[in-house]
Amino acid sequence: VERIRVDAEFASLVAQQLGVTGAAAFRTVAEIVDNDEDFAVEFKSTARWDLRENQPSKAMEDAIVKTVAAFLNTDGGTLLIGVGPDRQVVGLEHDYARVKPPNGDGFVNWLTTHLINALGRATVMRTRARIAVHEGREICRVDVARSAQPVWAKTSKQERVFFIRMNNSSRAMPEEEVEAYLRSRAAPPKPPHRVQPFELVTPAEEDRYVTCVPLLSLKAAAGGFGEAQEVEPEGWVRFDSRTKFRPGMFVAQVAGRSMEPRIPDESFCLFSGPVAGSRQGKILLVQHREIWDPDNSGTYTVKRYSSTKEQGGDSWRHTEIRLEPMNPDFEPIILEDVPDKEFQVLAEVIEVLD
Repeated sequence: VERIRVDAEFASLVAQQLGVTGAAAFRTVAEIVDNDEDFAVEFKSTARWDLRENQPSKAMEDAIVKTVAAFLNTDGGTLLIGVGPDRQVVGLEHDYARVKPPNGDGFVNWLTTHLINALGRATVMRTRARIAVHEGREICRVDVARSAQPVWAKTSKQERVFFIRMNNSSRAMPEEEVEAYLRSRAAPPKPPHRVQPFELVTPAEEDRYVTCVPLLSLKAAAGGFGEAQEVEPEGWVRFDSRTKFRPGMFVAQVAGRSMEPRIPDESFCLFSGPVAGSRQGKILLVQHREIWDPDNSGTYTVKRYSSTKEQGGDSWRHTEIRLEPMNPDFEPIILEDVPDKEFQVLAEVIEVLD
C-alpha cells in the first residue's frame, strides 16, 4: 500500500490488474500533490481564468481539454484543477466567478458541458469529476480512464487534434503518425481457428453464389464496399447453410469478444450486402472515419445498429448512431451528427458458421 502512494508506475500496474484505470486511482489528493506531476498526473491552476493576465482565457479552457484527451488516448490519469504547477493550492474561486451557480456544482456542470463539446458525450463517460477540499480550499479532481477508441479533440483554435501523454506533459501528435500509434495500442493479432468451418473450393463460374461464396478479410470487404469496386477474394468456400446464396454475400472472420455470445471471438460469419430495408437492431459491418475498433485496427466494426435521423432539405442526417456490443464488458460506439454520405453500412451478418 505504501508503495502505491509514492510510486506512480507501480500504482498504474496494480490498477490495471484490478481493472481500475489511472495510476493515481488509489491515491488521495494530498498523496497526488506530494508526488508532483507525472505521466498520469497533471495540475492546472485554473480552468477559465488567466492568473498572469488577470482575465478570462480560452487557452486555459483548451489546456483542460488537452490534458483530458491526452489521458484518454494514453493510459488514463488524474487532473487536479485549482493546484498550480508548483503544487501550490490556488483553489477554484477564479473559476467559480465564471460559472452559474458560482460554486462547485456550477463548476462541474460547466466542465462536463465543456468536455462534451470538445470530446463528445460517449467519451466524457470515461471521466469522473468531483470537488475536493485540500489545505482548506476547494479544488476539482478529474479521474480519466483510458479510452478503447481514439479521441479527437476540438479546441478554440483547431477542429480536430489528437493529444497523447508523454512523460509529464500532454502533446499533440502529428496526424500522419496517429495510425501507427493506434496500431501499437491494439491487441496483437490472434491465430485463426485451427479447424475452419468451410471447405475451400475452386468453383466453375456457374457455381459461384450458388454452392459457394467468396472468403474475404473484413478490411478487404470494408474497402471494397466503401470504394464501390471489386475485391479479389482469398478463395471460395462451401459449407452447409440454411441460407440461399446470392451475389453480395461473402464469408469473413470477426475477431474480438465484443459481440459474444452471438459471435464468439474469431468466428467466421456469412455477410450479405447491400443492406435493404430498416437497419434498426441488425448486426452490421459499418465504416466511418471516427470509428476505431482495436480488434481489427480499422475504421470499421461489426456491431448491433440503431440510429435516430432528421431530415434537412433533400437529405437525411443522423443525429445519433449507436453501435452496440452484445458483451456487457464492452462500451457502445456513439457517433453524433453524422451526414448520411459519411457513414457506410456495408453488410449484414446473416449467419455464424459453426
